[in-house]
Amino acid sequence: MDKIKNNKKTGRGFLDRAIPSSFIDENTDKYAVERENKTVSQSSFIVFRVKNTWVALKTKFFFESFEEKFIHLVPHRTNDIFDGLINIHGKLIMTINIASLINVVEENDKKSVKNAKRMLQIGNGKIKFVIKADEVIGNVHIENEKIEELPANIASAKNSIFKNRFIYNDKKVLIIGDDVFFEQIDKKLNW
Repeated sequence: MDKIKNNKKTGRGFLDRAIPSSFIDENTDKYAVERENKTVSQSSFIVFRVKNTWVALKTKFFFESFEEKFIHLVPHRTNDIFDGLINIHGKLIMTINIASLINVVEENDKKSVKNAKRMLQIGNGKIKFVIKADEVIGNVHIENEKIEELPANIASAKNSIFKNRFIYNDKKVLIIGDDVFFEQIDKKLNW
């Protein structure tokens, strides 16, 4: 019992001891310096690969990612843009062929894909659908200064849904212009 009381006194003595003035001076100088406010403006994107093209979509339009599921074809409705319906949590959601929408051709060489094919559920307040991705990097934050204009050949392409681009881990990633993207899908799905 005396040993415990001694340990308490020793501990309390350690915590209640006088702070050396040099310690106070050093830390006052350290913490009194006004911090430089560096506000870096960033944008958040979901980055994924469709065939051989790396694509990014603003994170606010992303709902979830899951393993590839069976797509139910819809007779007389399935076409180059509309693949069919998929069951997600008991609800039928449309599946869009994004490769056809962005005019991506099939890869010549079959690279080994680290991640299995994934499906991404995306949407805005008006429409919700699923797209297939060959590989998904995930959520990426990019400084706005690193976002570049598109090359002229991509920017001037007919029905281009891309707005800008950025470089991420040596990959050229095209940013989908969300307003044009959702507008084109809405237009192409009207029967």
